[in-house]
Amino acid sequence: MKMDFARVMGQAATQFADKEALVNIERNRRYTFRELHRLTNLIANMMRSRLGLRRGDVALCILENDNLSLLHAWTAFKGDSALAHTNIRDAFDEHRWQVEFIRPKVVFIETALLDRYGDMLCEHGATVVCMDPIPAPREGIHYFWDLLEGVSDGEPGIQSDTCSDVLIYRFTGGTTG
Repeated sequence: MKMDFARVMGQAATQFADKEALVNIERNRRYTFRELHRLTNLIANMMRSRLGLRRGDVALCILENDNLSLLHAWTAFKGDSALAHTNIRDAFDEHRWQVEFIRPKVVFIETALLDRYGDMLCEHGATVVCMDPIPAPREGIHYFWDLLEGVSDGEPGIQSDTCSDVLIYRFTGGTTG
């Protein structure tokens, strides 16, 4: 079955426009359905236009729950590349194995992990996107919120085949699976 999730979420954004859809306590982020729909459209469009993610590509998320909430199902289902969620508390070697296994084109990472992970991710050919400001400019490292500037918040228009397209991978680290 073909599905355009942005349309589905757009209907919820119309029906529940000013009701809270996402509350993030750690960062004091609150988004209504309308705001979340617009933001996830921005993110999905940025992933395609700025990061070049297409069907068959994978982006890996090594993120705390607060930032991961921005790249959860509502964003993954609007794009055509797959998002892989990992357990941020896994050891460095486990994350390296995951990178070698799925070969992500892009890795979304907590900025606090950049010094430890940055070189390894770049060596594996990944574009690195930090969720907080980067202390100093580095080749191949981008700041998430800067990438959203000037991107369309229109619906991405991506149709997924619910029977054959892989949109989410989940590494549980053995603690939740």
